[in-house]
Amino acid sequence: MRFMVRFTTRDPGSDEVLSLIPTERERVRELQEEGTLEELYLAADRSGGWIVMRGASLEWIEEALASLPLHPYLDLELTAIRE
Repeated sequence: MRFMVRFTTRDPGSDEVLSLIPTERERVRELQEEGTLEELYLAADRSGGWIVMRGASLEWIEEALASLPLHPYLDLELTAIRE
């Protein structure tokens, strides 16, 4: 199953969020290598973006998203993509 994940970041310029960016990038790279995260698009102002993800189920995708260091700062909206 594929999903489009629209996300917005709460307090995108806060010190807490900025300090997590290096570990966020590493986790994103791991998810890309696994084939779970297919595409990532960030808004120019880094206030949010869109992710295309692939997984066995909605729960699979939610677990992968929960593994992101920035997850506590994200508001997520998931939509299944018809294949």
